[in-house]
Amino acid sequence: MVQLVNRSKDSVLADNIEPALTFITRLKGLMGRSQITPGYSLWLRPCSAVHTFFMRFPVDVIFVSKDWRVVGTKKNMHPWRATGFYSDVVHVFEFAAGTLNNTGTEVGDRLLLKGG
Repeated sequence: MVQLVNRSKDSVLADNIEPALTFITRLKGLMGRSQITPGYSLWLRPCSAVHTFFMRFPVDVIFVSKDWRVVGTKKNMHPWRATGFYSDVVHVFEFAAGTLNNTGTEVGDRLLLKGG
């Protein structure tokens, strides 16, 4: 099992990580799903911006640099929204809304993919 861990807060952000590593899987993202559950994350790589077009539910999003530092967050991002581009971001993780509040994750935190 692979976990995404917030090393700065000693908390687990997700223990069910789905990689979206191709153009098609990143483009599709979470579209067409009716919900995602706590503990799940879609991992988009490479990625520097996201949208929630055609989605049915809000998500929390974190933008992560090459050295696994959180450089941006979006809490409770509702459908039909888009973020700006982050020039220093390589990884983006999308979670069930409320995940960032529940884990205390914020800009500057260090993350780690653990296990596998």
